[in-house]
Amino acid sequence: MSTTGRSLRIAQLAFSALPRTVGGLEVVVDSLLRAQLDAGCEVRLVTRWKEYRAAKRACFPYPASTLPPNPQFDPDPIGSVGPRWPVSMAVRLYQWRYRFDVWHIHAIYPAGWMAHDVLVGMSVPVVLTAHGVDVEMDASIDHGYRLRPIHDRRLRELARKAACFTAISSSIADRYAELGVPSERVVRIPNGVDVGRFRQMPVNRAEIRAAIGVPVDATLVLTVGADRPAKGHRFIPPALAALRRQGHNLVWVVLGGNPDRMQERACAEGVDDGIVVIPAIANEVGHTSRFPNDRVVAIYKSADIFALPSVNEGFGMVAIEAMAAGLPIVASEVGGLKDIIEDGVDGLLCSPASPESLATAIGRILNEPGLRSHLAAAAERTVQRYDWTTVSGEYLQVYRNRIAASAQQNASRAAVLADTD
Repeated sequence: MSTTGRSLRIAQLAFSALPRTVGGLEVVVDSLLRAQLDAGCEVRLVTRWKEYRAAKRACFPYPASTLPPNPQFDPDPIGSVGPRWPVSMAVRLYQWRYRFDVWHIHAIYPAGWMAHDVLVGMSVPVVLTAHGVDVEMDASIDHGYRLRPIHDRRLRELARKAACFTAISSSIADRYAELGVPSERVVRIPNGVDVGRFRQMPVNRAEIRAAIGVPVDATLVLTVGADRPAKGHRFIPPALAALRRQGHNLVWVVLGGNPDRMQERACAEGVDDGIVVIPAIANEVGHTSRFPNDRVVAIYKSADIFALPSVNEGFGMVAIEAMAAGLPIVASEVGGLKDIIEDGVDGLLCSPASPESLATAIGRILNEPGLRSHLAAAAERTVQRYDWTTVSGEYLQVYRNRIAASAQQNASRAAVLADTD
């Protein structure tokens, strides 16, 4: 498959996509598509019907194609993923129609399991990227497909035969190793952030704080993320109570949380007056829109400290967003967060599932103004490595390497067949 003299044709396959849903995976896929489009590539999003319709209505700058409905017969979200043949047939059709040079599949399960074999059978290079729940396991919070034996078996089969994986963190690389993926098939590429946008966007802190009900002179600790067990929101009220016992008076803003659930937890700890919960902010859509949207960026830049109490985190997109916003960070010492943050240098790491450890780390920043400025300045230097221009360029190199390797394999196969004639 020669690409000489023309731009790369890239399919980005993801079952979940913007603007219908928003999370790390969705932001990664959208950002890669836009960056690769800017780099002169021909790109296309391949996604589920509802996400496809939402992307079409949003007038995103890249084209999209839909996968057929895939029935699931188990009400448990990870109990059944449905048959793979509808996805395989659609992938075959789109490859025949658009002649992609490479497919980048996000979430190796179930998307990778459903699409990989048909593409390899068509001699098309495939790059697989896990994003967390597809390869992680945490029985205490029922997190991860691999908790179900059938999914674990399918993942191990895919691990044995797929030629190229990318790992967004050392934690994900470790999960690949558990599945039996040889290390030489794994390339480390982190997720990214639009550093320039965070730094250059002007923000009126007083106006933003007034809009979310936080006094302009209050210390604002910010957490961003959906209220799922893996994100550790349940540890915020007891951590705030511990900080108050230490004499600190602050406001903790949870963006994307569940107001009713957090109110109940906060009342139980006696800190309901110190927590502000902002439900997920609707996505802005269109050719020029970026994610997270401007209002979310403004809230980041109106905070004083960023806290991420996750108990499981494949990467931690919000951590690098906070770095780009110039915030000192406190985060749990789990998953990809250990790769992003060097404890005491560009952030502080605390013990997971420990409100006391979380409060102690935040208290250090509050008690030591010099530490706060040191961590924020170091974080702004660290985050340069995660700029989307850099990250997208690394993926493009992986694609080219896979295309070249696939062409060599096809040539060798053809030579063998010729020799046998």
